[in-house]
Amino acid sequence: MEKRIVDAKAAKAAAVKAEAKELEQKRRAMGKEAAETKEAREKLAREREIADRKRQKEADKEYKKKLQAKIAAEKEARKRKAAGEDPVPSPAAPAASAPKPEAKAKKVHTECVIMVKMLDGLSQKISFKPDETIGHVHAHVATLAMGGQLEGWALCSMFPREVYSKEKHGMTLKEAGLVPKAQLVVQKV
Repeated sequence: MEKRIVDAKAAKAAAVKAEAKELEQKRRAMGKEAAETKEAREKLAREREIADRKRQKEADKEYKKKLQAKIAAEKEARKRKAAGEDPVPSPAAPAASAPKPEAKAKKVHTECVIMVKMLDGLSQKISFKPDETIGHVHAHVATLAMGGQLEGWALCSMFPREVYSKEKHGMTLKEAGLVPKAQLVVQKV
């Protein structure tokens, strides 16, 4: 019986030892894999950096060529002027000047999202058309939170500080600068 216990303990110790060895092998394999992944990431970063440097060098060369062409054209024009001739711009000069960026078309917004903070502290997000008026927003907020009451309160924008009183109810949201997004606060007057 004692021999069986000793054998069982030895078998258990051997199993624990084998399991520990297997865990150590897995840990080492994971460490090796992590190191390889890190090296691969570093290699990619170095390659990107080298490619960026090459692009920058090419851009610098192009800029230098354009600058030299422009300087040569200006020198030629000065020489002609000094000689009393008509300083005619050389054909290289227009090519050397940088192209002007085209003006971007303004984006046309079809929706205006207004976040309205009520007197009780709750906020409500409401969508309107940009050509709707401040009066529409005022009426909508009145039905939503003020029990239909149109008097005794006004909508305000915090920055720039603007109170949209009755006189401004005819102004469109676009005219008021509230398109595409704005935040208004209900304030007692």
